[in-house]
Amino acid sequence: PITHLLSGIYSQTEAGTLSLRVGETGHDRFGLTGTARLAGTLEVPFQTSTLATSYDLFTASDEITGTFNTLTTPGLPGYVTTALDYADNVVTLDLTSQMALQTGLTANQSAVGGAVDAAFNSGALATAGNATADALNSIYSLSGSQLAPALGSLSGEIYASQRSVLLNDGRFTRQTVLDRLRQLNYGNTAGPLTSLGGGQADTSGLVTGYDADTSGNAPGFNDNGSSGFSVWGTGYGGWGSIDGDGNASSVDTSLGGILTGIDARLDPNSYAGVALGYSHSNSTIDGVNSSADADSGIIAAYAGTNLEGVNVRGGVSYTFSDVNTSRGIELPALVTSADGQFNAGLTQIFGEIGYGMEFQEVAVEPFAGLAWAHLNTDGFTESSTAAGLTGDSQVSDVGYGTLGIRIAKDFAMQGGGILTPRAALAWQYAFGDLNPGTTLSFAALGGSAFTASGVPLSENTALIDIGLDLQIGTSMTAGISYVGQFASETRQNDVRGTLSWRF
Repeated sequence: PITHLLSGIYSQTEAGTLSLRVGETGHDRFGLTGTARLAGTLEVPFQTSTLATSYDLFTASDEITGTFNTLTTPGLPGYVTTALDYADNVVTLDLTSQMALQTGLTANQSAVGGAVDAAFNSGALATAGNATADALNSIYSLSGSQLAPALGSLSGEIYASQRSVLLNDGRFTRQTVLDRLRQLNYGNTAGPLTSLGGGQADTSGLVTGYDADTSGNAPGFNDNGSSGFSVWGTGYGGWGSIDGDGNASSVDTSLGGILTGIDARLDPNSYAGVALGYSHSNSTIDGVNSSADADSGIIAAYAGTNLEGVNVRGGVSYTFSDVNTSRGIELPALVTSADGQFNAGLTQIFGEIGYGMEFQEVAVEPFAGLAWAHLNTDGFTESSTAAGLTGDSQVSDVGYGTLGIRIAKDFAMQGGGILTPRAALAWQYAFGDLNPGTTLSFAALGGSAFTASGVPLSENTALIDIGLDLQIGTSMTAGISYVGQFASETRQNDVRGTLSWRF
């Protein structure tokens, strides 16, 4: 930097240009002992991306009259606005960061840009030697067209989108438990209705359908002398995607897990049980080079009964998840990754009613269900990187309503055993907190809070369930099924295998 010192009268005409540079180690100055008469052009070339909020460029000991007609700032990005101040015989160049207003940014990119703007305009980025300030200052070397991916890598939208993933993954527990209750509801009936429970019935001494039973047991109940206890296990896996909405990027998901339980007959027509499980899921957002892994433990309790032909089944569950995240960060002065960890708890209450009917040899069950899911995620602070984020705890509540129909039919196999193909089609309506958001800030930079939004949950979804059950002897049943979840922005494909043993 150069300081120009003159004495006397400085007069610049409209044809004149005064050039004062801003560089890495400082800026040029013009110091006058005397009077200045200003016009023409002030040119301020910027040769650095480390910017201050203001620069005292021109001073005069006596009067300053006139103003510069034109200000040019080559090298300064277009999202930094400028203004000249002529107070107290000093000409000062003031800078204001407005990258959040840059066209072509998503809402998430604009939100984190607003946080950087606030930090710059408050002077927080002027702290020399601060790693966060150095990293964020390097953004100002980017043109407007280069801004979006840099801000996207800072947005932390993985934390918001992971909330949708955790809520959506709750379907595995609900579906598995309700399927088990359906087996129990229909496992001791006779005739075609047995197929809705996977063909589990032992037909010895069993009454038909819902005809009167003089034994005093519920209609269709088979007291076959077993203890009434059953153990079962279901292994499941799924993969799919949730489309981006023009703001949050698309998420690819996969999950595998197991749920095992034990249940007992409470009376001729009622059952209750408990289940434990574990799952591991992965989420990847290629659009912002981010990923998350969740290891989850599951506990559930459930019960079901038959009320004059209407099957009522329901349960409660709690899933504790240990979530680990990784974000790729790409800035001119910082290419690294930031790792985070937080705990999440998902509480679900769910229920379903169905009415089994026979049409010749085919069993049909119209059904309706309701579920409520409450997700709580803890706060977190990412690993010590210059652009690491900290986040607040968040809560989401989502409800689900389902209407559908199931059909099934038993086929006796040569040599024993019963093969039961089955299918179900349903419509699911979701309501509540379908658009997740997370409040974040730069961990080493106070006052930089912003909100990142994630991929939304689908409001209307078609559910398809196609499967086969095989009864092996009188006490064991194995089954496999495919479950598809299809919406305008969501596609999920799940496979489940179940084994139950009654003793």
